[in-house]
Amino acid sequence: MEIDRILALDYFLQGRLRLIEKLYQELGSPSLETASQEDLVVVECRLEGLYSAFESLFQRVSFDFRLLVPVTRRPLLDRMRMDHTPVRPAVIGGEVFEKLFELHRFRRRFRLRYERPLQAPSVEPVLRKALELRTIYRPQIEAFLDFLRRVR
Repeated sequence: MEIDRILALDYFLQGRLRLIEKLYQELGSPSLETASQEDLVVVECRLEGLYSAFESLFQRVSFDFRLLVPVTRRPLLDRMRMDHTPVRPAVIGGEVFEKLFELHRFRRRFRLRYERPLQAPSVEPVLRKALELRTIYRPQIEAFLDFLRRVR
């Protein structure tokens, strides 16, 4: 992988990390027990946006390493936890994968529901996983950034 592409990927990933942190700040730590339907919709939209930010980060990694990593039909999250050393290490581990997968499933439900709003009991576990994810995702992405810097 050429140095310009590595630098561009590094810059992109750092920007995505800043965006993800901003999205977490906007999400806060809402209580869904007393949330109005409008508040619940805001939380749902923020969770959907949060997963989309992670997804775009992973899509860029996948795209930039597409010629160096064996082709697979596995879903994007699965590919990000695959270790292709020395070409590319895993970007995320099992615990981060599990929490992101829950957000992925939520986004699918969120996008498929048309006029029926989701209820707090179905959103609460997703919110909890998203908040747990906040404490563990960054070191793994930064380890991947360290790999990129060593490759330069």
